[in-house]
Amino acid sequence: GHSRAQQGTAGHSRAQQGTAGHSKERFVWLDIAKGIGITLVVLGHIIFGSDLPGAQTARGVLTLYQMPLFFILSGYLFKAKPDMDFMKHKALTLLLPYFTYILIMFCFIQFMALIHHNFDLKAAVVGFVKAMHGGRHLIGYMGTAWFLSTLFFAQIAYNFIVQRVHYGWTLMALMMASGSLAMAIAIVFPQFHLPFGMTIAPLAMLFFAVGHYLRQFEVPKGMVSVLAGFVIAVCLGAAFMGVAFKMDMKYSIFGPALLGTALALSLSWFVMHFYQWTGRFVFMQHSFGQLGKASLVILCLHQFVHLHLRDWGMSNEALLLIISIGVPYAVYLLARRNVWSSRILLGQGWR
Repeated sequence: GHSRAQQGTAGHSRAQQGTAGHSKERFVWLDIAKGIGITLVVLGHIIFGSDLPGAQTARGVLTLYQMPLFFILSGYLFKAKPDMDFMKHKALTLLLPYFTYILIMFCFIQFMALIHHNFDLKAAVVGFVKAMHGGRHLIGYMGTAWFLSTLFFAQIAYNFIVQRVHYGWTLMALMMASGSLAMAIAIVFPQFHLPFGMTIAPLAMLFFAVGHYLRQFEVPKGMVSVLAGFVIAVCLGAAFMGVAFKMDMKYSIFGPALLGTALALSLSWFVMHFYQWTGRFVFMQHSFGQLGKASLVILCLHQFVHLHLRDWGMSNEALLLIISIGVPYAVYLLARRNVWSSRILLGQGWR
């Protein structure tokens, strides 16, 4: 009755080595990675349009790998389960917080419109329909929540596949075909999009699978580093020749398609190793490691805080960064004090 995904890999799987405590220790860098990653996401939104020297170049480079890396990091923690059990668990840990934050922000927006006497029922209904549609329709305060629904569908599909296909080249070939399908749809039908960011889920599944493979199997680090370095060098050469690189998964923009995806994977490879190296420093665990644990809340709420501060006249980028991270982190600290707020707002505490 066991799935094939759980057979025949015990001898090769790093995930099954050592004690639970050792496993915890080994993956402490994941929280640091999420913490640094979400800080850079917030920074990218704050410096959008900034005239600080190098700000737009830095933002452009960050967007080339940021969201793919978050999917890769999520894949690191994947464990196959029976389909319905897995779907129920992910619905509680991803979709419940997703809809909760969207509804809270939507209700707040309408409440403020009522107070300022500019409430428009038709606009509210249209806004609600768009919010429920998700994906690229999530803009402004709610703009970053698309990641959670896309991750949900990518994980559900991946869990379904790995229980029916052996680990190995066959599975990775399927994942590459999945990513290619998402790219082909974006190129041929650029305006086509499904609810909840499902259009980009096939590509997200490829990144997710890469993270899972990196955890499960020993990979020749030297060879992969040389290959990743070569890809980056080729992309730099192409950029100097005028090729524009952009990775915006929310809007299915990842041009040039294959090379842009290869660049995202290559940059993620080196950034991930940097994050792993930082895991040895205690101060990183106590700073970015803590932010990493609150990354879901920061992801969903930072634009809500940031854009309100902008509306109130704040323009200092450093202050905007500190408060846009600090307020969601405070919400995280408060939410985890109660079992139900922890479940609903953090997706934690479900069995």
